[in-house]
Amino acid sequence: GKCEMIYADGSKFLGKWDNGTRHNIGTLILKNGDSYTGEFKDKKFHGKGVLKFLTGNEYEGYFEDGKFLGQEMGTLENVASCEGDRQDGSADVTFENGDKYSGEFKDGKMDGLGKYVWKNGNVYDGEWKDGRMHGAGKKNYSNGDRYTGGFENGLRKGQGKIIYATGNTYE
Repeated sequence: GKCEMIYADGSKFLGKWDNGTRHNIGTLILKNGDSYTGEFKDKKFHGKGVLKFLTGNEYEGYFEDGKFLGQEMGTLENVASCEGDRQDGSADVTFENGDKYSGEFKDGKMDGLGKYVWKNGNVYDGEWKDGRMHGAGKKNYSNGDRYTGGFENGLRKGQGKIIYATGNTYE
């Protein structure tokens, strides 16, 4: 059933329980103020959710066994409008959630070069494979941070350079 659980370390869970553990959908507020709202499985972030930090950074997308897998992308099932060939070719697509993609497709998935603009202001311009950011690309975040470098399966990986909104740089 639904309940609120306050742990000895000061963190709090609001949501559904199954056999005495966090399960299904809920919100976990950590003692430092960070929070996660979304799906749980076996006490871990698992499924769709949003992890928010007091710093203002947040991860929205998919989690598995407590690890962030990548941001949610519009899928071809929820296309609001499309101009071009979104099966094999190039197209400009607007998704029902407000995200936009302009670029190449292969077998109905974003694949090749393309630009994805999230409704939250994040922008990725670069290589895609099987519907995920994969290869060389640039990602500008709505908070002013910028990353240029490698991506693999939707996540930053390999060599790259991030320039934070504060002006600090990390390579």
